[in-house]
Amino acid sequence: MTGESNSRTGAARPDLVYVLGAGRSGTTLLDVVLGNAAGAFSCGEIRKFLLLDGRPAGMPAESANWKFWDGVRSCVYREFTAGDIDRLAAVASRLESHKWFLTQWLGLPLLSRRDRGLYARYIEVLLDAIAANGGGQVLIDSSKYPGRALALLPVLRERMKVAWIRRSRKDVVDSFGKTGIEQPAKNWLAANLYWLAMRIMCGLTYLRVPASRRASLEFDEFVGRPAATLEALAGDLDLDLADAVA
Repeated sequence: MTGESNSRTGAARPDLVYVLGAGRSGTTLLDVVLGNAAGAFSCGEIRKFLLLDGRPAGMPAESANWKFWDGVRSCVYREFTAGDIDRLAAVASRLESHKWFLTQWLGLPLLSRRDRGLYARYIEVLLDAIAANGGGQVLIDSSKYPGRALALLPVLRERMKVAWIRRSRKDVVDSFGKTGIEQPAKNWLAANLYWLAMRIMCGLTYLRVPASRRASLEFDEFVGRPAATLEALAGDLDLDLADAVA
């Protein structure tokens, strides 16, 4: 925790734990568990915030979850013009996509200085809004995309930590053979290529994070020995996971 002052609200700005990994590797489960840490809040995949117009899909307007995110949306949208919001959706899509990962990892020009500044301001406003609406001072983002992690690192710096969850190639490929799950199914070849690409991109991203602000775990250890795995993870990420371990 840096205790950096938030000049807009007078409160300490929130920290972020970014859950990195391939689809079907346990990122959602890890997000929920980390969200049980003291002072933490599970945000889900907040890279989708702009895509969903700031509100959760498929939930009634009277639900507590919908009202929470609608409050966050109001805080965020009043800080930007309608044109800025449209621009941000395009900027975030480009900056965080797998397609442009290598360009970003190599530090090659991808966005104009104006667009990078707009993106950085949006990230800070969004996280501040989540915290201000009662989301907690440690926010868990399970967006999992390595490109998004790279984009967030220079914005949040010491306030960002990364938890990389890995799952075996066979288990991920087998999982992609199942239907009726949020992420679309893939055939055997596509699933294998996806697993390999994600393993490489996640690994390269993980190397960019200072050792003091990163942790990794295996899915099989996470579900097979949860207490020991979470105890180690809590130490690496400086989180109080006593309730989750219990």
